[in-house]
Amino acid sequence: MAKANYTLVAALSIAATLGGLLFGYDTAVISGAVDAINYNFIDPRHLAESARNTLSGVTISCALLGCVIGAALAGPISTNIGR
Repeated sequence: MAKANYTLVAALSIAATLGGLLFGYDTAVISGAVDAINYNFIDPRHLAESARNTLSGVTISCALLGCVIGAALAGPISTNIGR
């Protein structure tokens, strides 16, 4: 068996750990925002429960999709403009 590259294994382990940490943080932030979004934007519409849940889910999904698009575009834009 070949000798393992422990530096690479350690770096990948740290990256995976930080990914899990950021996922948990993002989940906590979004779950905190759901109540405020529902109270201010969804509940005043007096929708049926299924429509309320659908609108809430779509709203939160769009917010997360915007984060993904922004993160994907930030690199090329900062490279072109300069850091």
